[in-house]
Amino acid sequence: MSNNKLRTFDDFSKGKDFGKISRDLRIQRATAEVYTINASKDIDTDHLSELLEITEESFSQIQRLLSSKDCLNEVKEALPEVSYNQTRFVVAVVFPEQTETGFDNTTF
Repeated sequence: MSNNKLRTFDDFSKGKDFGKISRDLRIQRATAEVYTINASKDIDTDHLSELLEITEESFSQIQRLLSSKDCLNEVKEALPEVSYNQTRFVVAVVFPEQTETGFDNTTF
C-alpha cells in the first residue's frame, strides 16, 4: 500500500473529512474517496457512507442494480444522480472480495 493510501486511511480513521485529506495530501477528493473505499473492510462503513452521502435508499437502488447489471458503468448509467465512487462503495460492502482483488472499471 502506498504512503498516500496509508495516510488517507489513517487520517480518515482519525475523523478527517475527504476535503481536508485531499488538501493535505495534494490529491483529488475522488482519489481520497477511492483509497478509503478500498480499505472499507477495515473501517466504519456507516461513517464512510455518511461522508459519501449514500442514503439507505440509494444503497438499496445500487445494490438492486448490481444484481442485474454486468458492470459498474451500467449501474452508473442507470443512476446518473449517483457518483461512481458511491457505486464503488456499495460494491465494496456487498462484494468485499472485489475490494481485495481490485476493481475493474467495466466488470465485477
